[in-house]
Amino acid sequence: MTNVVDAYLQEHQLDRQTLANDVGLHTDSIADLTGKDVIHYPVEVVSAIALSMEEQVGTVLKALLLLEKKTAVIEVNSAAGLLQALKNKEDLIMIQGEYATEVRELIDTKLSDTELLGSELGAAGTLSIAAEGIYRLIQTFSKQANEQKQLETRIRRYNGKEYSSHTIVLYLRDVDY
Repeated sequence: MTNVVDAYLQEHQLDRQTLANDVGLHTDSIADLTGKDVIHYPVEVVSAIALSMEEQVGTVLKALLLLEKKTAVIEVNSAAGLLQALKNKEDLIMIQGEYATEVRELIDTKLSDTELLGSELGAAGTLSIAAEGIYRLIQTFSKQANEQKQLETRIRRYNGKEYSSHTIVLYLRDVDY
């Protein structure tokens, strides 16, 4: 499997050694990315590439994702745009700008995969069924706007990764498995 970073660097007439010299990144940290999905690249590596290219982290990340998947990365910067992307079950959704801080709060309200796994194993799966019922009950009596309720419900199907204070990528949980 080819390293997406190497392909990206070749497009920009750079190599690992030049990148390493520019930002102090070790060449082995790039080699270790071979076989990994771009979404699982360490934030430090993506940030270092962006610094070397004098680009925004989101711009570099989007280019890497496009190289890997050959599919569009949906960019949103509003609740309406995010809700539409979530309804369409887009694989990759990039949130940039000030709206990323609001999305971070939504992501922080749900359990991580590790936390879910621990609770599901400990309760033989019955906890997730009970938690879903309680969540639906709370949503029914919540005084939040309908759009906010839909965002909270749909975003639970996604994992999020924060690349900077203004760049977050959401990806379907199903894609991880």
